[in-house]
Parts: sequence; structure tokens; C-alpha cells
Amino acid sequence: MKQFHMSKKYLTSACVILLAVALLAAGGVFAKYLHTSKDDRSSVSSKMFYFESDYLTEDNHTYKLNAGTDSIAFTLYNYENSLRVSEVVSTYQITVTSENDASFTIDGEVATEKEISVEATKTDTKITLGSLDDGCSYQVTVIADGGYVKTLSARFEVAPAQTGFYMNVDNSDQSVLILTVWTEDVSGAIEISIPEGLVPDATDPVLKSVHNFENEAYLAIAFTDDESFATAYSSRTYRFFKTEGYDSTQKFTVKMGAITATESNIP
Repeated sequence: MKQFHMSKKYLTSACVILLAVALLAAGGVFAKYLHTSKDDRSSVSSKMFYFESDYLTEDNHTYKLNAGTDSIAFTLYNYENSLRVSEVVSTYQITVTSENDASFTIDGEVATEKEISVEATKTDTKITLGSLDDGCSYQVTVIADGGYVKTLSARFEVAPAQTGFYMNVDNSDQSVLILTVWTEDVSGAIEISIPEGLVPDATDPVLKSVHNFENEAYLAIAFTDDESFATAYSSRTYRFFKTEGYDSTQKFTVKMGAITATESNIP
């Protein structure tokens, strides 16, 4: 019987082929493992974040408040509804500024800023802006940071006190300025302070005695009209001529005792 003999050359070649096949198979398994692991990592989802308010908005809405309003309260929410609630701890940075009042309060304390931390549970956060003054405005901005950031804001404007004493300055003419003063249920002598650069109309019986020309310039001056408002529900106009020294940013002041006339449109 003939015996089968394989030369060393062929035996070596066969071993090499078998090793290559084994490596390819192992590489496929390893690649599949890496692909599966990568897919598992990419399936991680981000946590939900919400920030809403009853008054504050993303477009900075303006609210007009009646004279005498002492405070305004607004609420911050970390949810949209019972199913959409923030899943992250958030920080509310509250900032309030006012152009004409420095004594307002945030939750009873005189301050311009306040920071609040809110847990990842459905939470209503009420903020009270207090010690408001008539004729003043307040800008409120709240930045919520929970890894994500959202800003809401609003402007609150308190109407001037109703004094029954009003004024209007018509500055539309290039050469002439008209001051109109009127009253409701008040009466008495008034004091008018005018800025520099204006020439009182000498044909007016009240203004003809007002002399403000000195050192080649028309100066700022105050004068009294004790006749025009002797009775309630009176009105009067005063005419002034403009010179190059007049600055339209300078304001008139009209007073009746301790009452200052409120700037208003003519009814």
C-alpha cells in the first residue's frame, strides 16, 4: 500500500492559510464588538430642561401698572405641564434695574440681584418686586441655567400719580415753543422754571415782566403766575422764542406749592 506523504513545503503553506482564516474570523468578531459598543454608548439621552413664567417673556413684554401700585409678583416655573418637568437642578439669576428708583425691593430686601437654586422636581418660584414708586419703571431679567440656558424678562412701568396738575411742552416748531399748563381739582399760584436760551413772549401780560437777558445770553429763570389758576379746572398757554443757546434736552418745571405738574398729552 502506498503511503501519503506531504512535503514540508505544502504543510507550511496549509498552516499559513489556516492561520490567516483564523485571524480574519477573529477580526470580524472584534469589529462587531466595537460596533456594538459604539451603538450602546450613542443611545444615552439628554435630560429635560424647562423654564417658563406667568409675566416674563422671551420678547421682554412691557406692562403698564396703575398709579399707586406698590408691588408686583411674578412666578417662575421649571416645567411646562405635569408631564414636562425639568430633570436637572437649575439656578435662577434674577436682576432688576430702574432708571429712576433706587429703593425697590426683591422679596422684601433692597437689592438689585437675587440667586435661587431649584431642584429637579416640579417647582413654582414666586418673586415679589416691592416698594415701587409712581412714575418709575423697572426692568426684570431672569437667566435660568441648568446646563442649558434660557432668559426671560419684562418691563414694569408705574403710571405717574394723578395730581390734578398737568403740563405739556410743544417743541415741534423750529422757532417757537409752547408750554401749556392745566388743572383739575386744584388751584393756586404756580411757579414755572424755564431752561436757558428761551425768550419770553413780551406780548403776554404774565411774561412781559420776565427778564432773563443778561451778558448777551438768555438765562434759565423761574417766575410766578398767581392769576391764571385762581380757580380749579383752569388752563393757560405760554409762548417762548428759541435762540441758538436753547437745548431741547433741558426740561421745564411747573409747581403749585409742593405739587409738581405731570407731563401729559393735552386732553
